[in-house]
Amino acid sequence: PLVFAPIIQPRYAKADGPLPLPAESPVAVLEMPAKLDGATLLAVTALGSGKGSLTWRVLRSELGISYRPEASLAGTTEGWDMRLRFDVSTPVEAATAREALAQRIETLTEEDRRRALGYLGASLRGQTVDSPFDQTPAEVANRPFMTAYLVAKGLGMFDPVALADAASRVSLAEMKEQIRIFLNDARIEIR
Repeated sequence: PLVFAPIIQPRYAKADGPLPLPAESPVAVLEMPAKLDGATLLAVTALGSGKGSLTWRVLRSELGISYRPEASLAGTTEGWDMRLRFDVSTPVEAATAREALAQRIETLTEEDRRRALGYLGASLRGQTVDSPFDQTPAEVANRPFMTAYLVAKGLGMFDPVALADAASRVSLAEMKEQIRIFLNDARIEIR
């Protein structure tokens, strides 16, 4: 016999109705120059990779501000930029989101650090649906592609094993500090 699934209603709703789809909303982008090192990669992953990330828990689950918040590192001609993107309804929501994230840094635990390390390792091997880089996980796992990309941008070589090893030596306190610096110093733009 055929079985029909019920119509699923949006689970995350703001007080004035369901969240708009990302394509319909302006996007807030927090951005600042960064280095490609273990601390930055671990902070990017803890901040905005996967459903256990700080941005997902705060901006989507708690506040209902954004449908798909994410953080990444983007290669630019000047080096690396650490970026946080999330959809917003108003520019005021972007400032509210930044403040809410900054207030919740201290809620990060050793379990969050371990989750971020596991997620980072899996994404460097192309085993996740997203990546701490602005490239797809398949591109990140493709070492010749990433090496060619980084060399073309003038950013050096790509060694995922060394990056994962460096991230594993970053303490919870160092990870929190990296996130704190980013949230305090990043410029914000509505696109």
